[in-house]
Amino acid sequence: MILSKMLRFPSTTSDAEARTAALDTRLSCIVEAPAGSGKTGLLVQRYLKLLGTETVDQPEEVLAITFTNKATSELRERVLEQLQRAKQSVLAEDPSSFEQESQELAKAALSRSERLGWGLMERPSRLNIRSIDSVCAEIANSLPLLSGAGGPRQPVEDAEPLYRLAARRTLLQLGGDDTALHEALCAVLLHRDGNVGDCETLLSDMLKTREQWGQLVPLASSAADNAELDREVRLKLERSLENIVCAGLSRALRAMPAGVLEELTSLAARLGIEPGLEDNASPISLCAS
Repeated sequence: MILSKMLRFPSTTSDAEARTAALDTRLSCIVEAPAGSGKTGLLVQRYLKLLGTETVDQPEEVLAITFTNKATSELRERVLEQLQRAKQSVLAEDPSSFEQESQELAKAALSRSERLGWGLMERPSRLNIRSIDSVCAEIANSLPLLSGAGGPRQPVEDAEPLYRLAARRTLLQLGGDDTALHEALCAVLLHRDGNVGDCETLLSDMLKTREQWGQLVPLASSAADNAELDREVRLKLERSLENIVCAGLSRALRAMPAGVLEELTSLAARLGIEPGLEDNASPISLCAS
C-alpha cells in the first residue's frame, strides 16, 4: 500500500506504517493499492475516526464520496456494521489488529454519538456517504445561476443517448468555421468509408471509455501538434497494439502444437501473395513473405 501526502512515501514504507499514517486525520493523503488489499476497510476506519474526533460537532460534517451508488451502499453498510458490532460488544471473528482497531474506532464514534445525541444507529441517514454525482448535483442545484441550470438537475443512469447526441452534434460541424475540426472529421469519414452513422457510433462508443484514452490523446484546445502526436502518442498506441498482437500470438502458440503452427505460418507466407477469392483482397496478404 502506497500513501501520498504532498510527497510520496519511500518505497520502503511498510504496509502497517502506511495504514497508520492514513489514519492521521490532520493530514490529507492518497492511498494507492491493488484490488483486495483493504482500501475500503481503511476508508471505513478513517471515517469512523473522524466521527470520533472532538472537532466534529455533527456527523454530517464528515463527508465520504464514492464513484458509484453501489460503492456508496457498500461503504455505508460497512460503517453501520462496525457501529452495530461496537454497540453489541461483538468480538471480531478475525482477531487481527486491523479488526480490533476498527472496533475501537467504532466504539469511539458511537460514544460520541451518544454523548452529543446524534442517534447514528436510529438515524443512519446522518452518515454523509454519497456518490460524486449526488454531491455535484447538490452544488449545481444550490447555485443555479453559477451552474447555468434553470432548475433541479439529476444525474442520469444511462448516458448512452447523451453520448450519441454529442457525437451527432460533432459530426454536424462538418463544413463549419473550425477548419481543423472539419479536416479531422473528413479524415475520420474517409477511414470509415463515408458512413456517417458508423462514425456516430464510433464517437459515441469512444465517449463511454474516455477514461482509457483521455490521458493519451490531448483533448484541450491547446492540444499538441501533429509532430508531437507522432512522436509521443503514436509510439504509445503502437506499443499497445504490439502487446495485443503478442498476446494473440501467445494464445495461438498455446492452442496449437508448435509443428502445426510453424506449417501454417509457412503456408500463409507463401499464399499471402495470391489474390483472394473471386479477386477480392486476400485476408492473409499481410502474411506474404
